[in-house]
Amino acid sequence: MEKERSTRSVGLNLFAINAFVYIAMSMYTPYLSAFLQSEGLSASQIGILLAIGPFAALVIQPLWARLSDATGKRRLVFSLVALGASAMMLTTYIGEGFWHYFLTIFLYACFANAIIPLSDAILVSEAHKYHLNYSTLRMGGTIGWSITVYLGGLLMNRHPNYLFALGSAGYLLLCLLGLCLPRHVDQGEPGVMKHHRKHVLFQRTTGEERGIFTSREFIFVLGLAFISQLGTNFNGSFLGMYVMQIGQPRSTIGLLNMISSLSELPILILIARINKKTGPLKLLFFACFMLVLRLFCVSRGLLGTFMLGQAMQGLTYMIVHFCSVSWLYDNVKEGKLSQAQSILAMLQLGLASILGNIFGGRIVEALGLQTAYTAVSGAVFGLTALILASYLIYKSGEKKRRLAQGGV
Repeated sequence: MEKERSTRSVGLNLFAINAFVYIAMSMYTPYLSAFLQSEGLSASQIGILLAIGPFAALVIQPLWARLSDATGKRRLVFSLVALGASAMMLTTYIGEGFWHYFLTIFLYACFANAIIPLSDAILVSEAHKYHLNYSTLRMGGTIGWSITVYLGGLLMNRHPNYLFALGSAGYLLLCLLGLCLPRHVDQGEPGVMKHHRKHVLFQRTTGEERGIFTSREFIFVLGLAFISQLGTNFNGSFLGMYVMQIGQPRSTIGLLNMISSLSELPILILIARINKKTGPLKLLFFACFMLVLRLFCVSRGLLGTFMLGQAMQGLTYMIVHFCSVSWLYDNVKEGKLSQAQSILAMLQLGLASILGNIFGGRIVEALGLQTAYTAVSGAVFGLTALILASYLIYKSGEKKRRLAQGGV
């Protein structure tokens, strides 16, 4: 009975943590491009500013993940970055202009971009330890985002500056929830001894120790995650501008983000069973090709096609997120989980987002939003087809090697 009560308590805490990760983000990310546009910045300037966060994800975020794995203090590191994100978001109120927003976005991103990979590492390992369903815990983020992003859209119409204060409060609550995690979370991966962690940040490692993954298929998993984020980030960054361009109120941004979030719920209910039957690679390819269709729908520039495209969020982003995180957990070396999630975040929140924002801003200025969406849709299709061809060649080679070894 006591064990069941403990499991239920941990499950509720993890659910709440995942909820507030996305609740805090929902007060900032969906509305940033529209807010910057209302401040008089151009599409190219907005693209540059939106790329600052991904740049921080490449440079700063891996240090947090390495610190988390090296010290084993996952609970404390997670709470620290949540507290930092809360404080840095408030710097938005200090001034205005391009260089002010450049600095505030960078400071915020130095902390905020580490939150998702750190929380995923904690959620996956704790779900495994307590025999909890990760997809059920992940629903906390989906439900939290869908409710608050809609309310944020209504607030954006009247008091847009309030969003940053609410987002800061969300991160502060997330910090407190992190401190409420069981103390054993600070022990890191099972079997990783404290004496082995000591000074690991500064130790040299052998080639075998340096590796993180146990399967070469990580190249295809990360490649598809990168392509998916490239298109998803472009859509997330410029959808707000597109909504305003066709004459819709700012509250429509919140409505569209709520639709996209709610579309994740049926996927989260079914994804674990589907993943076991089909395998993550097939689902990743499916999600990337569905993203092509999603971007094409949005490119039509009608409110109805916007809604249809956003309703495909579950079939695109959530499938990629769940399959990538699950695959990494199953194919990572002991004691490397936070670093594995960090690599995924570097590609998605970092490199893919930089390209999606900077080149996206240039394409939007050169071609217009409708043509830019069509062009990005075609790019996602071409890159996914290229990885599919490479994967089929790889599997064919693997089959030939197994046959050759069996024949010896």
